[in-house]
Amino acid sequence: MTKSQWTNPHFYFFMDVKDKNGEVANWKFEGYPPVVLNRVGWKRTETMLPGDTVTVFGWRARDGTNWAHSRTVTFAKNGKKLESGPPAGNGDGGNAPPTGPR
Repeated sequence: MTKSQWTNPHFYFFMDVKDKNGEVANWKFEGYPPVVLNRVGWKRTETMLPGDTVTVFGWRARDGTNWAHSRTVTFAKNGKKLESGPPAGNGDGGNAPPTGPR
């Protein structure tokens, strides 16, 4: 995890992610608003800090960018799993919208 933003209406966090070819890209994940994070067990200055290793379950943006909706975060340091966003579909990403000029 490289950075987090506890802002309304959504929480955002950023991670460096290595792909199958070993290339690293920074991803942006979106989740619950801060007040909901507090209700489900997150603490702004303790739960997830820059440098932490986490695994995220979520849904990639349909446009194929490095942006995703997060659902759960699992922490490598203790194995704890916390909700980070609401359920949204089945995770297939839906059909990609058309890109470029028509």
